[in-house]
Amino acid sequence: MIRQLLDRELIEVGIADGDARQRRYRLTQAGRAAMHALRRSRERAVERIWADLDPGALARFAAFATDLASRLEAFAASEARRPKPRKARRGGPASKTRREI
Repeated sequence: MIRQLLDRELIEVGIADGDARQRRYRLTQAGRAAMHALRRSRERAVERIWADLDPGALARFAAFATDLASRLEAFAASEARRPKPRKARRGGPASKTRREI
């Protein structure tokens, strides 16, 4: 993706101050113009799609989305705390531990 942005001259690359191993990427003038156009396009789309929706329906949707996000976060947290299943060992002498040998 970086190569495509460079090829289209939307970003430029330089060496980071203090560490020549690091690269520093910046938007070019064309890149800033493209970002501005994307933001305006997104704002127009949001306005056209959301502006005339029923406020009550939007409030119910927002409440549902908030509840769904909370449930997803709680599920992810519980899965992260859950012990990871151990991989099954294959049978045979090569699978024995040092203590068994």
